[in-house]
Amino acid sequence: MQPLKLTWTVVEMGEPAHPIHLDALVSYAMSRDEIRRGRAKPEMTERELSDSLVLPLERAKRVRAWCWKASVLIPDQVWATGMRLWTRKVDPVSITNEVRQGSVELGDRAYLQENHGAERSRATLKPYAGKIDTVRGELKQYYKFVPTRNVSALTAWCVGDEDALTHLLDPHTGYITHIGPRIRLGLGRVLSFSIVPDESAATRWQLRASPWAYDNAVEMPLAVHPPYWAPENQVKAWIDPALFG
Repeated sequence: MQPLKLTWTVVEMGEPAHPIHLDALVSYAMSRDEIRRGRAKPEMTERELSDSLVLPLERAKRVRAWCWKASVLIPDQVWATGMRLWTRKVDPVSITNEVRQGSVELGDRAYLQENHGAERSRATLKPYAGKIDTVRGELKQYYKFVPTRNVSALTAWCVGDEDALTHLLDPHTGYITHIGPRIRLGLGRVLSFSIVPDESAATRWQLRASPWAYDNAVEMPLAVHPPYWAPENQVKAWIDPALFG
């Protein structure tokens, strides 16, 4: 384990709602690596995988609290911000034609419950019983704006195993090819990645959500280790508000 500096250059990326922690990327990549090597079952949830992983990072411990020695990803310079319009319109006429041709079948929850899940045909449905739900689910319609930003580079610091982290985080490995939200839209594609020894990382890894207070940090409910999106992972934590910029 040694202090390291990691740098990514990316194309236009989605604006994250919360700081992106380096150990979150490492945990995701390691989960995919464990599945690829056959050491984990593909049906395991991200939470189950995260709980079972020992990341190639040092841990910081105080009493019963701990976190990985890995900072958030910090933009070196945000040189442009923007907004993209994201829309998805479902065509009910096309779906109706598919139903008529028999290639799409609409379910009737009430009918199936009454008949204990018995097999049914389309002829058993009452008129207007089949509904196309465009408010939720797979056919949900969208009309929203996606904030974006262009950065010169993203930098993080950690104390960890350089070889293991290079294998997991290099985009050529295929695990971390995009960073940030809305990657399905092509945002946040990684152009280059580098990792080098950096003595300042011995302290800069602390630029993160922490289970204990530190200078300029404010208290708020946050997760302090992966998966950061899980509400049940939130604890009383501290983070410098500047890291949200």
